[in-house]
Amino acid sequence: MSTEKKEVVKINTPAEMIMEAVKGGADLEKLKGLMELQERWEANQAKKAYHEAMAAFKEKPPKIDKDKTVKYKDVKYNHASLANVVEKITKELSKHGLSASWRTQQNGMISVTCKITHVLGHSEETSLSAP
Repeated sequence: MSTEKKEVVKINTPAEMIMEAVKGGADLEKLKGLMELQERWEANQAKKAYHEAMAAFKEKPPKIDKDKTVKYKDVKYNHASLANVVEKITKELSKHGLSASWRTQQNGMISVTCKITHVLGHSEETSLSAP
């Protein structure tokens, strides 16, 4: 009876599966499939990290004052300027591994799109438009 112990390899991630497949001489198609699995796994991890960071940010968001007034015919309202919003949220977002980028467009309407990105790569965006 043999008393040899077999080494048990614990695999936790697709990256570890790829390393084991390469050691075992896996063919290109198998490696391609494992790489696709790795990309999906990383995207899922990034999405989870984004939502966790966003939840942490929302626990104590910065106060943003309405620093501008719009007056046009019978319309009058106060709003927070984009510069004011960026100044207030940038520091707080970065504490959680998040950053914001802004895109503006003017084509009969003014549209502002904010894109929030996590350091692991997941991002989400929303746009607002007005005349």
